[in-house]
Amino acid sequence: MTDQDHFAGEESDRPEYAGGNGRSPEEAILIKDAPSHAAGVRAESTYISRKFGERGQDWKLKGQSLTEREDGRQIDQMTIETAAGDVETFYFDVSSFFGMDLPD
Repeated sequence: MTDQDHFAGEESDRPEYAGGNGRSPEEAILIKDAPSHAAGVRAESTYISRKFGERGQDWKLKGQSLTEREDGRQIDQMTIETAAGDVETFYFDVSSFFGMDLPD
């Protein structure tokens, strides 16, 4: 199953992307309107898949970390390696959905 398949039939549940280009915390990609924490996490992978292809085939996750900025925003850093061996890092502002609907 691809990241795109997670949203099949759920057009209204597709988060929107805003903000910057994702290449630094200051230019983090803002994920808007994620209906749940899980949907927001999928949206991160979907964003990368739209640029690099299918996860697991065209790119793989090398590392991920979450930091809280001084302004209170939650920024998720994702570092990937492409099939060509290139390493890319993306920053996502996950403040709008981080922790939503997760058990305490």
